[in-house]
Amino acid sequence: MLARIRRGDTVEVRKGKERSDHGRGEVIRIDPKRGLVFVAKLRLVKRHTRPSQKQRTGGIVEREAGIPVANVLLVCPKCARGRRTHIKTLDDGRKVRSCASCGEHLATKGNE
Repeated sequence: MLARIRRGDTVEVRKGKERSDHGRGEVIRIDPKRGLVFVAKLRLVKRHTRPSQKQRTGGIVEREAGIPVANVLLVCPKCARGRRTHIKTLDDGRKVRSCASCGEHLATKGNE
């Protein structure tokens, strides 16, 4: 099944405190069970970590928190704005994501 938002996509935050001119970023991780996307350099939280074998130093670490997937829209490269997407089936049977406004096919890893 083709997901509407995938890792590596550029998204725009449409709701919440991250909604601003700087509310765009690249998706670095997706949690489909909880319905969250993690966007680079957005919704940063501080975590107090203790030293472990994997991470030698402890301390306060800033990292991204999840944003509900309903609050983000995929950025269309042609429109240069966050747009809703549709999934279309091409003549050869491949499924591609397309912009709901302009109809432009959006790049998908593996289907580019």
